[in-house]
Amino acid sequence: MNIHHFQFLEEISSERLRDLAAVSGWLIETNEVLLCGFGPVDHHYSCPDGLDGDQQPAGIFAGFPTDSSRIVAFGSVPFRRNEAFELVIPRYVISRNSDGLTEVLSTVESLEDLLTILDTELPVHHEIYNLATTSEPSTDEYSRMVASAVREIRNGVVEKVVLARRVSGSAGNTIHPHLIVQSLHQREPRCTLYAFPLSGQRRFVGASPELLVAAVDREVSCHPLAGTIALSHSDDEERYADWLLGSTKNLNEHAYVVDDIVRRLDDICFEVEAETTPSVVLLKSVAHLGTWIRAQRGTTTTAFDLLRALHPTPAVAGIPQQEALDIIDRLEPMSRGHYAGAVGYVDNLGDGQWWVAIRGLTIDDENFEAWAGAGIVADSDPLAEKEETSSKLASVLVALSGQPL
Repeated sequence: MNIHHFQFLEEISSERLRDLAAVSGWLIETNEVLLCGFGPVDHHYSCPDGLDGDQQPAGIFAGFPTDSSRIVAFGSVPFRRNEAFELVIPRYVISRNSDGLTEVLSTVESLEDLLTILDTELPVHHEIYNLATTSEPSTDEYSRMVASAVREIRNGVVEKVVLARRVSGSAGNTIHPHLIVQSLHQREPRCTLYAFPLSGQRRFVGASPELLVAAVDREVSCHPLAGTIALSHSDDEERYADWLLGSTKNLNEHAYVVDDIVRRLDDICFEVEAETTPSVVLLKSVAHLGTWIRAQRGTTTTAFDLLRALHPTPAVAGIPQQEALDIIDRLEPMSRGHYAGAVGYVDNLGDGQWWVAIRGLTIDDENFEAWAGAGIVADSDPLAEKEETSSKLASVLVALSGQPL
């Protein structure tokens, strides 16, 4: 099976490609690369047992050339490891690096279908949405969930558990995914933008601040975030950063995540090293503690293997993992679906990048869902954790409001 290479589209702006991919394709955009998928899915690889299955996704690339052609398969992995998902190769994959070099890889010889997609007209402004929302659980119920989790932690059941809540509702008009992505990008330009189709007509769009794992050549990188403080525009960000770096509660919460990822990487990588102290990642409405972890992988270890080894990290689940998941099952009243899962890609060379699927929205015409979670440890305060989730939700829901950033 042939892969056809085209180099053109320089006259089409990155913003235009991003918008179109957000509406009807697959989108991953970092500060280094814009990666878009368009057209029908010509090849897919089913993982019916999720990450717990025996599948090896190299099978999706069977029949493709074995030279250096970079064939990309996109995936959105649910939070639960045993939930089904697919890796897909769209008919057209466009990559553009920070220097503007643009390449199109296609499973067909003709670009006719792609050119039709690129001519699609899109709305250029927000409607004025009339948001009607429901919180599950309610904020008071969430505080009680946190208090219950703290009791279990103090009784030695787990060291940390992440509890999430959901806001869902209707915007009153059709929600346009590309306008949501535009707003999120303006608000959080350092985050990785993502947009993926889900079942039916649903779209999953967001701006993740957290790199789960990247594997490029032999290099492996992770950048977990854990430990959070809400920011106010009227306050001194440096003072908040100093507080976060001096918070025993947040440092302990962060250390659980880093130590667990290092331990898991040690099982399949070598030369695993983590920064000795975390740094502060400043976003628009919150600040996180973050630590870079780097390692080397062997020639047979793929980005998908690393995903299977790491997901879900204690940043979105807890530690020990199974005991934390049991608590989540008991306390959270709904399934997370793709929230706190992973979005990204793997290619036929074994390289790939995956981000934690947070700070996003699931969109279905005028209906939406948004999620936020907080890491609970022994000295967590239920009211503070509730406020943390409110700040995280606000950073996403502002993209629906139609109001200035």
